[in-house]
This record gives sequence, structure tokens and C-alpha cells, in this order.
Amino acid sequence: MKNVQDIIHNLLVEYQQLNQKLLMKVQQDLGMSEGEIESQVVEPPSGTAVPEIPTFDQRYRRRLTKMLQARFEYAGSWRMAEAGIEWLSLKQIWEETSNEENVQRVNEATALWESSPLFKAPLSRISLFGIHPEQGEAIYLLWPVVDGGEPEILSYSCNLENRYPNLEQYLRSLIGDAKRGLLNDSASTD
Repeated sequence: MKNVQDIIHNLLVEYQQLNQKLLMKVQQDLGMSEGEIESQVVEPPSGTAVPEIPTFDQRYRRRLTKMLQARFEYAGSWRMAEAGIEWLSLKQIWEETSNEENVQRVNEATALWESSPLFKAPLSRISLFGIHPEQGEAIYLLWPVVDGGEPEILSYSCNLENRYPNLEQYLRSLIGDAKRGLLNDSASTD
């Protein structure tokens, strides 16, 4: 039986390959030349020497879980990871969490999305995972009340909130969406 870190690593490899194919398909479908659509760029990992991740409450940090360790050991930042959103490296998360604009963004999200778990959670349970550089869309980690469990993934993009119980389920959902996107393309060309 594979351990959770191997599972996450394999899912990341599969998603990276599918995401690249999907971006190329979109480019082709729209008749765009190379370079007109932003490319997926997966930076090498910067290491997990600091095994913690900040929360939006500057007094609290969370230890990296097994799934998050596997994610940050696989890659640093990941541009165009999901619909224009960049998954941040650990270093970027530390920098962006103290950025006033991102602090304001998480405060706005907790105020605007009253039915969201972010609305009810203290800032000590919320970490940044990814952001869209221009549009303000973001992906957050929502840490469990009791330390030790995997955080939920909350993705806010296209005026939708998507919630996943952990990184594994988030990756499986992205892989399923990518496969459907590629399948729809091949079905329409047959």
C-alpha cells in the first residue's frame, strides 16, 4: 500500500501532465499562437527547511502535514495551476500572508461569503495556498480545529466557492475536470 506522500506525488505528476495538455487544447481551440496564453510553469521546490506555514493571524503557524510536505517537495510555485491561479511556494506564502492586500482579501472573503467556512473561522485557521495575480481569486487552507489533521482546501474563483476535504481530494477533482475537458475535445472532433 502506498503512503500518502507517494499518492500526492503521483497525483501531482498526473495533474501537471493533464493541465499542460488542457492548456494546449484551449490555445488550439481559441486559435491562439504560442505565447498568447499563459503557460503552466512549475518551479523546482525550494525545500521545506521551515516545516511550518503561516496563517493570517501572525501569532499562529501550522506544521506542514504529510500531504502538504509532498506538495512542497514536488514543486515551489506553480503558475497556471488552476484557472489562472498560481499555487504559491512556501516562501511566497510567507511573503503574501503579510501583504496588506491579501489580508484585506481574506477579510473581504469572510465578510462576503456568509455561508462559507471562512466566515466562521478565526484567522488562526486560515492559510493562503494560491492566488490569481490580477483578479484577486484565491485558494485557502482551512485548518481543523484540532491540530494534526489535514486542512480543507477552499477555492474561490469565477464567483464560486469549491470546498475539498484535503489536498488529495482537491487534486483528484482537478484531474477529473482536466480529463473531462480533454475528453470533450476529442468527442467533438470525432
